[in-house]
Amino acid sequence: MRSADCVSAGAVPELTQLFHDHAVLHQKHILNNCLLNLPASRRELVPLVYNEIVTKLGVQPSATAVAKVIRALGKLQRAPDAKALWRDWLDKGNPAEANVVAAYCGILANLSHAEGIECVIEQAKAAGLPPIFAAYTALIRAWGQRRQVVKVRQVLLEMKEDGVQPNELHYRAAINAHAQSSRPHEAEYMIAEMKEAGILPASQTYAMLMDGYAVTNQPRKAAQLMQDCIDDGHQPTLGLCNTLIKAWAKTGEPGEVRAVMMNMRSAGLQPDIISWGGLLHAHAKAVQPGKAAEVMRELSSLGLRPGVVIYTTLLNAYGMAGDVAAAHQVLHDMRAARVPPNNFTYSSLMAFYSQAGNVSKILALQKEMKDEGLHMDAVTQLFMVEAAMEAWSRSGRPLHILAQAEDMFERCSKPGPRHTHKILDPRHWQSVFIDLHYYGYWSCQLALLAGLRRIYTDFCQPGYQWPTADLVVSVGKGTNSVHRHQSHVRDAVLHFLQHLVPVKLAAGNDGLVTVRRMDMLKVFKVVQSQQQPFTAATFVKCFTARKQEFDSLQDLTSRL
Repeated sequence: MRSADCVSAGAVPELTQLFHDHAVLHQKHILNNCLLNLPASRRELVPLVYNEIVTKLGVQPSATAVAKVIRALGKLQRAPDAKALWRDWLDKGNPAEANVVAAYCGILANLSHAEGIECVIEQAKAAGLPPIFAAYTALIRAWGQRRQVVKVRQVLLEMKEDGVQPNELHYRAAINAHAQSSRPHEAEYMIAEMKEAGILPASQTYAMLMDGYAVTNQPRKAAQLMQDCIDDGHQPTLGLCNTLIKAWAKTGEPGEVRAVMMNMRSAGLQPDIISWGGLLHAHAKAVQPGKAAEVMRELSSLGLRPGVVIYTTLLNAYGMAGDVAAAHQVLHDMRAARVPPNNFTYSSLMAFYSQAGNVSKILALQKEMKDEGLHMDAVTQLFMVEAAMEAWSRSGRPLHILAQAEDMFERCSKPGPRHTHKILDPRHWQSVFIDLHYYGYWSCQLALLAGLRRIYTDFCQPGYQWPTADLVVSVGKGTNSVHRHQSHVRDAVLHFLQHLVPVKLAAGNDGLVTVRRMDMLKVFKVVQSQQQPFTAATFVKCFTARKQEFDSLQDLTSRL
């Protein structure tokens, strides 16, 4: 058996014996040859072969071999092993060679460990290596994944100061970072900067920036970029056109989507299932379920098979129009077409039934999910609470139904990953912190009460001292965040608290509601002196009913 055959078959021990039999332990590049012969589908063998040859046979690995192993470990989600190999390579006196540096920086970029990449780049400079372009690309990616777009721009500036001209991959990574951070306008200058440097932006680069404008609901900016791309001599591609369709669809403009599809045909491009899905989504956003159903029939007549995303979009179109029965019929149509519904499909339908306070329908849907092997996380379970509270509000607010809803909330939220009361929040602020991310209109009020109850329980303990900080309630990500808070959650929290204490929005961040420490202590002392249970029934007047229907596409289901 040849070494390549041993590698492909995964016969690592046989490979060792083969080396012994043919005395090839010191043959130049034997390790490289073996590793390079590994098929991509067998990347799990790369570290095994490496360890067998290097550890057991004592073959000195080359930089190419080490780089390949590091990349394989990254694909296998074994970053600690990749880091150990990198350290071992350097500890043995090997230089920080370019391909090893690039491979390791790629691992760090996947972990968003920008500071680590900066250290590696400095090590490479100290070793006298020329600029490693892949390392800078990884650094831009790492900062971008952390939404640190100022740092991204700083990397580009530092590259120029070091005499390194950014190439298109660097600019593309930087543009993508801005697009993913919902700040595409801050990256437009990069297109002009590329052209000044003699780099013609590729259509993929334009597509990334267009997608940023699509996400931020700025379809006209995306359309202008599309035209700029064409003016640069690029032909329209299916990807570019579908990105523009996405932009118009998100703002609910089916006429504009139709126009893009017409232009596609004029350019010799045939709209695909993604294009038609965008048109259907546009009708759904415009609350035109009848038109959306026509699109479904139209694409089916063309031989295109709609998948779960398109069916779920149609379901939402009916639900947002208030026709929950028609939305439920879409679920039956999916099964008839042998398209399995997913969690988002069920969650969308549950959201509409929760608005109507229909607990029995949600129970039935949850049973169907379980029967189909779909996982119900804490967010999905909260739809039952939303429905129960809505039913309570519509039935005259009897206290026994409120108690049942509160008990239901406690049962479904305990297994979840979120803990509402923290002394130190994830940002390490000194605060008493209640986190209401991901909750719906009614469940956020119950979660707020649960958080206050946990703090009150501590308050009642002998010798308890409230930290020298205010109460902070997080209702979302805040003003400048990629994922803004849900305004209906903030309004419900403000209404609930204003029945008890003066409240205010944190300066510069409307995703945080703050209460003065002394004001909250006064409430706790009153509850304690009156010996009232800290339950929903005690605070029943604080609960506020939903003023208007919420959009399931933007409510709990958008957080799944």
